Amino acid sequence: MMKIGEATKRRIPRFFSFHWGAGEVVEEASIKCNFNKASWEPTIQLLRYANGGEMLRLCVYHGNRFTRMPPLLTKNELRALSKRVSENPGILRLLREILPRK
Repeated sequence: MMKIGEATKRRIPRFFSFHWGAGEVVEEASIKCNFNKASWEPTIQLLRYANGGEMLRLCVYHGNRFTRMPPLLTKNELRALSKRVSENPGILRLLREILPRK
């Protein structure tokens, strides 16, 4: 059975660099998923580039290690992650810009 818990606390802000630009991870929403002896941390990050541009990155961590796998989320995991998103106003703002309004 899958268990959802608290994610690893990673330092914010922290530096990132891609070949097209660099900046800081300024917000992070993450949960820890445990199944049998395996665990992973689906994460949404707000990346702010040095020129002021912003981007969301959806990724997965294993503790403090970034992995190159896409996040796959069940409905329960999405609900848990959405609670963490609500604690991060910048991430929430960008997500609200793309969601349909009622």
